[in-house]
Amino acid sequence: MRPIVVLATASLAAFAAAQNKDDRPIFDEVAARVGLTFVYRNGASHQFYLPEVMGAGAALVDYDNDGDLDVFLLQGQPFDPNAPRDPDRTHRLFRNELVESGTLRFTDVTAGSGLGGMSYGMGVATGDYDNDGDQDLYVTAFGANALYRNNGKD
Repeated sequence: MRPIVVLATASLAAFAAAQNKDDRPIFDEVAARVGLTFVYRNGASHQFYLPEVMGAGAALVDYDNDGDLDVFLLQGQPFDPNAPRDPDRTHRLFRNELVESGTLRFTDVTAGSGLGGMSYGMGVATGDYDNDGDQDLYVTAFGANALYRNNGKD
């Protein structure tokens, strides 16, 4: 098995070199430029509890049925239930404006979406649980899970 792994690694390196002849980076960090501004905070207690070292989930989902993928990002929270809660430290929904504008751009639509929960988000699944044609979200959390029904409105 080892020679196959080495060959695959060498092939990948050769492919990357062939695609990048002018020494420009293959990838470019554009998140802030396209409107995806989000900072994940894990609520670290310095005890290295499993949830704080795992990180949170994210979903690429066409919540508005316009043909492009929107982004839903989960947020962490302090483990201490008595710790003050920052109202800006919520899950976030970003609407992809590509189809409408022709340019990759995301708009934070969390405020009007009902998705700005303050749970300690761990994972998210999408699906149309009520068979109405709109993608719904199920958020798993350290604590209570939540099912968010998409009502099809912006």
